[in-house]
Amino acid sequence: MKRIKRKELILLLLITILLTGCGQKLKCKIDGHVEGRKYTSTIVVKFSEGRPSTYSFEDKMMFATLDPNAELYYHSKYEEYGTLIAEKYARISNNADNISLKIKYDFNKNNSSQENKILIGRNDTRDAAKGKLENIGYKCK
Repeated sequence: MKRIKRKELILLLLITILLTGCGQKLKCKIDGHVEGRKYTSTIVVKFSEGRPSTYSFEDKMMFATLDPNAELYYHSKYEEYGTLIAEKYARISNNADNISLKIKYDFNKNNSSQENKILIGRNDTRDAAKGKLENIGYKCK
C-alpha cells in the first residue's frame, strides 16, 4: 500500500513539473566557415515561467597558428562586447588556435546597459527566442 502512494506522489510531481514548464531549454547552434576559418556559435537558454532565466553563449573562431587576422578578430570582439566583459558577464580568450567569447547572463539577477548585445530579450517566450535565433542562421532544437 505504501508503494502505491509513493508512485502516485512521484507521478503527481512529474506532471506538475511538466505542466509548469520547469526545465524548458532551447539550444541553438551555427557551424560553418568564415573566410576559410571554422566558426562555431552555441546558445543555450533556460526558461522559467515562460520567460528566459539564463542565457549562455559561446562564439569560437579557429585560426591557423600565427594568423595575423586572429589579433584583429580578438580586438573587434573585445570592442563589441567590452561593457559585458567589464561587467563580468562575458569573457574572451585568445588561445593558440582559436578565439573564444563566452557570455553567461542571468535575466533574474543581472542588469546590463549592454543587454541589447544578448540576442534575445528578457521578455521573449521560447517560441519568440527560437524565431529570432533561427532568423539569423541558428539551428535550434
